[in-house]
Amino acid sequence: MHGRLRRRAIATGLGSVLLVGCGGDDAGPGGADSGSSSGTATTTMTAGTATATAGTTAGTSASTSAGTSASTTAGTDTAGETTADASSSGEATTGVAPGDCSGALLCEDFEGYGVAQAPGGPWLTSTQQGTLAIDDSMAYSGSNSVHITIEGGDGSYRRAFMSIEGAPVFPAAAGEVWGRMMMNLVAWPPGAVHWTNIQGEGEVEGMGFRGLYRYGGMNDGAILANYETQGVGSDCWRNSQTIMPTGWTCLEWHFVQATDTMELYVDGQPIDDVAVVGQGDGCITHDTGDHWYAPAFDTMRLGWEHYQQTDGKELWIDDVAMDTARIGCPQ
Repeated sequence: MHGRLRRRAIATGLGSVLLVGCGGDDAGPGGADSGSSSGTATTTMTAGTATATAGTTAGTSASTSAGTSASTTAGTDTAGETTADASSSGEATTGVAPGDCSGALLCEDFEGYGVAQAPGGPWLTSTQQGTLAIDDSMAYSGSNSVHITIEGGDGSYRRAFMSIEGAPVFPAAAGEVWGRMMMNLVAWPPGAVHWTNIQGEGEVEGMGFRGLYRYGGMNDGAILANYETQGVGSDCWRNSQTIMPTGWTCLEWHFVQATDTMELYVDGQPIDDVAVVGQGDGCITHDTGDHWYAPAFDTMRLGWEHYQQTDGKELWIDDVAMDTARIGCPQ
């Protein structure tokens, strides 16, 4: 693994596009596929009813708007408790019960938004031949969740993402971010269709390109780690033997800039064969020397994106939390 101080210069030329998926209908040799997404996406900032309080977090974001719900919070715990650093061993936040996100940078249950509307507050939404809206028919807790539907039929690329870009999570968690969400996936795509549910991204410091750390799946539902860059070529993968569960599932992710590390937990258990420290199973193009350089994270996207033609998809997301220490699954 290359150390950070030994990184070689790589050609610059990063564009301004923030969402580039693997494109085309041909799968790569290990799971990820090459090219860029086709079509024009719609990105909207919704004026919602949730409050995002920046707390001690530095920086601002155009995605933060004021409202009336306290379901999204930032900063220290209201009881004055602080959080301890969490290592890859998965220690939970100190001073609060596992799964309690009340002291986290982001603690979102989607209860403060109107049904059939896109989530507002700190959330931005971006869709291409898909929908993303608050729904009261299928919640993990409370009454509301986010319902995502994806069109099938002709065309290889589809997306419905909600994202945090900047506050209240970043830049506080730019170097290390823990996240969790409850996801209810009806069915994963068959065959070699590659999809993404979790995408953390940002500028790779001093190297002139943008890095994307992704978790999703491919190859008849097997969980997949994917690394892609904007500005240079990469598109790398690491395959798991674990199948992405359907029904309500707790997904936790851990991304660390300093060690080029990404980890995934399913229902509290580590999925070791998609943990990556610096390098995965292979890459389609090799401008990074096949190294998975972690960025300084500034954006987290959750939802659905796929890169080959398949049938329609449906899922729900609830109880999202992010912090610099592990939060744990909701109890």
